[in-house]
Amino acid sequence: MTKKATEQELLDFFSSLARDGKLFAVSKSSGKWQRIDDVSDIANAFDSTFSPKNIFMPQDQSLLKFSLTDPIGTIEGETSIIPTGTVLWGMHPCDARAIDLIHRVFNENEYRDPYFNAVWNGIIRIAVGCTEPQATCFCTSFAGGSPFGTQGVDILATKLDSRWIFEPITQTGDDFMKSFEPASDNDIAQLTLIKKHATEKVDCNVPTDIAATLWSRFDDNRLWQEIGDRCLGCGICTFVCPSCYCFDINNEHIDKNARRYRTWDACQFSLFTQEASGHNPRPTQKERIRQRMMHKLSFFAKRYDGTQLCVGCGRCVRECPVNIDIRDIAQRATT
Repeated sequence: MTKKATEQELLDFFSSLARDGKLFAVSKSSGKWQRIDDVSDIANAFDSTFSPKNIFMPQDQSLLKFSLTDPIGTIEGETSIIPTGTVLWGMHPCDARAIDLIHRVFNENEYRDPYFNAVWNGIIRIAVGCTEPQATCFCTSFAGGSPFGTQGVDILATKLDSRWIFEPITQTGDDFMKSFEPASDNDIAQLTLIKKHATEKVDCNVPTDIAATLWSRFDDNRLWQEIGDRCLGCGICTFVCPSCYCFDINNEHIDKNARRYRTWDACQFSLFTQEASGHNPRPTQKERIRQRMMHKLSFFAKRYDGTQLCVGCGRCVRECPVNIDIRDIAQRATT
């Protein structure tokens, strides 16, 4: 059942969660997605450059620790502990969809990532409807994409003037919202109108069902060389992307103790595919930018039932220092 709450009622509710260490959101003080101790520190997630991917997959994440004097006998795992009823507030619907795709990868067949799942299984995901899409947004170009999408979401919240409307999507979401007042017919009518107007603002003309077409352009050296010549290899596109999930694993020794940890990696970095022999099968930015675009719009779809890894958030378009635009590449691939 659709519920509602005033701004103050929501803040009061979040205050109790924050006091118990059960609230994650974007922090005004740090600009990062993190645990919130005071609701006055909650920022508007739509002002943040980054997605909440780091909550599920930290940029630097300890996997285990051990003593160098007794490596086998002292191994200790480092999975996160999420208290029951913990809430992640404010994620974009496209970010929720992206993290749901990572969840699919990290739980493929018999393989399960305990570090990712410890957070995924313990946190209630509340997405906020995107009522003011940016010019670079193109989520509706993808099947099922929407500024009010519900993939990977427990509750969808949308702001109407001074009140919030909550649409429980899962049983977890429904149970969590049971104490809130039901929304009126007028609330639901206004919500429907806002969704219609916002959705109409999103670019829906980007060709995205192009897995086979882009595959056929794999050896188009002219296309990839032109894009690769512009690419700086900075990796900002992968770091702001909510659905990029590649990581590197290293060991760190401090005195007689050690830890094994993983950090975000990027296919745009020269060391990403460099082998121990020194050979690199992707020696230039031409091959690296091709890998990124092919993975987003072809490789992933060919492996996962046609689902594209890109969700149309537009962050890579906004943040690229040399204006490489995945929408333009998709258009060019079909011409």
